[in-house]
Amino acid sequence: IMLGLSLVLLINLLTSQTGYSLSIAQAKEYYEQGDYVEAYRCFDQGSKVRKADEELYHKARLTAYLQQPLNSYQVYRKQKMHQEALSALILGVGRYDKNSYEAAASGAAVEYDNMLAKIEKALKKKYKMSLDQARELYTIREKEEYTLELYRIVEELGLE
Repeated sequence: IMLGLSLVLLINLLTSQTGYSLSIAQAKEYYEQGDYVEAYRCFDQGSKVRKADEELYHKARLTAYLQQPLNSYQVYRKQKMHQEALSALILGVGRYDKNSYEAAASGAAVEYDNMLAKIEKALKKKYKMSLDQARELYTIREKEEYTLELYRIVEELGLE
């Protein structure tokens, strides 16, 4: 019985080690390709990240947090949901401002700045809006006021 239990335990340990190593390798690959959301998904949210992989984990977490609004913007734009697309970009600006210091400390400043540049380009091109204007909208805490402002902007641009 002890031999059987030892074998089961050994097999379980080896498969979990192999699975973790494969997940980290995949996360590195996704991160290098610029797919930060997928890189972050490679980390099993319930398990402990090893010390050697903490930097990649933090970089993937922060960049995924900023990339998600960009991905949402693309989806909403394709579906011609202009208010939601604009809101996603504004959320991205807010997330950038909130986490840029931590991103720089984790070594993800270049990726963060590149994504902000994409957000800024989309804001200017599609909504004729600056980052400062987006920051102003981000500070509106009253949901109804925020929504009405988005509708006003979209309507003025003739996108609706």
